[in-house]
Amino acid sequence: MKKLFFAGMIACTVGSFFIGCSKDTGGGNNSDPTTSELLEVKQGKIVYDVPNSKTITVWFDNYGKQWREEFDGNVYILDEDAEKAWQADMNVKTYRDIELWFAQTYFAPYVFDMENVAFFLDEGYTTGTETIAGKACTVYADASKKKLGYWKKLRFLDAIAVNGEVRQKATSFSETAPPEGTFLPPTGYTKE
Repeated sequence: MKKLFFAGMIACTVGSFFIGCSKDTGGGNNSDPTTSELLEVKQGKIVYDVPNSKTITVWFDNYGKQWREEFDGNVYILDEDAEKAWQADMNVKTYRDIELWFAQTYFAPYVFDMENVAFFLDEGYTTGTETIAGKACTVYADASKKKLGYWKKLRFLDAIAVNGEVRQKATSFSETAPPEGTFLPPTGYTKE
């Protein structure tokens, strides 16, 4: 349980530095994911490359009211409509309930928020377009080579580390419907 808690705290801390998403025209402010329209695409699966040859797989549905992220043996699940959230450990096949606010905070960076763009980039950033995972993404960049990229309010690129080191970049995206049970605890897992 301690391992899961600490992994969750690390993931949340790392996740808090990631930024949300925008539409191709730059998007608008969308800082409250529980009350505002979230994504401009109903559902999908996005796979990101992260340093050290790892991947993050994210499923979403209902325009961003339901999320599932799989990374390094951990699974985070949020279903805002059901007001439920879970964290699972794929290595030991266990899961636990987590606070709804924690999961909302964890997944919020996947959704565009202009205030976060301004916070993470230096003053005088520019806006351009870059094709990432086959989509024409709006990319914000600053003089120190930091970049943030979005498509339809969904984050496709996070390169805000020193000198624009890529922390997360989409390698594939599809508007595929999530499989049945995606936003529930994994079957066959033991609840802690």
